[in-house]
Amino acid sequence: RATWSTHRVRPIGGCPVCRPLPADSPAAAAFADTPRPLPDPSVLRGPNDRTGAERLRTELFDERFGPVRRLFRTEDSAFALTTAWVADGRPVDDGGYGRSADFRSSERVALFEAVERLAGMRPLGRRTVLRASFAELGPQAAVDPARLGLPDPAHRGHPASLSVPYDADLQLDWVYGWSLTEGRARAVPEHVA
Repeated sequence: RATWSTHRVRPIGGCPVCRPLPADSPAAAAFADTPRPLPDPSVLRGPNDRTGAERLRTELFDERFGPVRRLFRTEDSAFALTTAWVADGRPVDDGGYGRSADFRSSERVALFEAVERLAGMRPLGRRTVLRASFAELGPQAAVDPARLGLPDPAHRGHPASLSVPYDADLQLDWVYGWSLTEGRARAVPEHVA
């Protein structure tokens, strides 16, 4: 006896064959500053029919190819707890967790959390092309990494510390973001974007 199943293989952002990414640029970071009024002052988001629980599950869940490869419920929690593991090529189980009054709602939250986790691991929309030091870019073109917080110098040299000591001449990968206060593109260290 044989069995078979159908799976959807999605292109992975950054794959040079199935989905090459366009180069990052200041122009690509431009932000459309148009008003989008909410339908009701007591509502924080407008309606979106693509974010219902069933639609999210259909679009995101596939046990072989992901992006969410496993969904499971925890029955012994005080709340309905759902876990959504992502397929990201790493050998660890990682993903999102959803807690709610019922499992349908907690699955929706877990799927959102999993996608947020996946999207924050590496650039998926544009290819990083800018590699420079903050000293080379300057404060007009880039956000100073020191303003974003640095590891405690007391831990420098500790065997468990993997961080590289920062100075303004350290070469970093940068991506472009849009400064809402300045109304222009600025380079941001990729690892914090």
